[in-house]
Amino acid sequence: YGGFGGAAGKFEIVQRIPHNGEINRARHMPQNPNIIATKTKHATVNVFDRTKYPSKPSKADTCKPTLTLTGHEKEGYGLEWNRCKEGYLLSSGDDKLICVWDIKQVKAIANNNNSNDTSSSSRKRVKYQKEIKPLMQFRKHEDRVEDISWHKKGGNGDLFASVGDDKCIMLWDIRSGNGSSTKPVLIKKQAHKAEINCVDFSPFNEHLLITGGNDHHVALWDKRNVNHKLHQMEAHTDAVYQVQWSPHSEVHLASASSDRKVMIWDLSQIGHEQTSEDAEDGPPELIFVHSGHTDKVTDFSWNPNDPWVVASVADNNIIQCWQMTEELLTFEDCTQHVQLE
Repeated sequence: YGGFGGAAGKFEIVQRIPHNGEINRARHMPQNPNIIATKTKHATVNVFDRTKYPSKPSKADTCKPTLTLTGHEKEGYGLEWNRCKEGYLLSSGDDKLICVWDIKQVKAIANNNNSNDTSSSSRKRVKYQKEIKPLMQFRKHEDRVEDISWHKKGGNGDLFASVGDDKCIMLWDIRSGNGSSTKPVLIKKQAHKAEINCVDFSPFNEHLLITGGNDHHVALWDKRNVNHKLHQMEAHTDAVYQVQWSPHSEVHLASASSDRKVMIWDLSQIGHEQTSEDAEDGPPELIFVHSGHTDKVTDFSWNPNDPWVVASVADNNIIQCWQMTEELLTFEDCTQHVQLE
């Protein structure tokens, strides 16, 4: 499958940290990869500073997050750190709620034993609060909020998009305030024909975002005019659970589905003529299909340092690291400066 690493390739586990049950999603902070947030089957969100834990826990060790984030009433899947505002974490849940935390606002707990002791040994003993409430909460969706995505290109990280089982795309501005009275900047109703599971803003183009849903489709949008989708990519045969732009190219993106496939798309190929034989394999913008999984693919990640290398994970807990075949990598990449507007 793909040809990178081969069947003999193995993953080396460098650290194990006890966790309280299944992990719905895990994301590391871009400014500090040692800080990892997890969505659990519980309502809370865990944050771990992995430098504070041994590489191998003892049998008696239990789950002790560095920080616990409260605010949700139910579990969920949406989770993303802000690239512009260090410490800002965005989350969505089955409680129709969106929460934003700033973990840099964690406060030190006063040391009442000797408040006048300012020695270095005393400073080392300073403890910090283990639990914080959300900085902001947003509630407008009428059903589960499946995913969220911070605006990545331009601006100061103040905007984010949300999607849910109500088939809506909503765009929010955290400068608009906090509370039930806060309204989205825009709402696109019936954006898909079924529930929307995932959303991602482009890291290259400030206006573009993609969504994936239970209608098996991946949709391309311009936030300046969400009344009309720019394009719809059709090749998956089951629900799309994850979409993500390539960090290396403004025209490439990938999608993962319950059909056990990860598909890579090239937007510069939209509308190109095909032979009838090629058309049987999918639309022209579909350039690669990874079919190595035997269960629904729930998440994946592009390698930020090695273009075209992807790691994907399925419901059966199997992780695969793969790369597009060399034949496809030899094509002249003239898409770098393609204009999408």
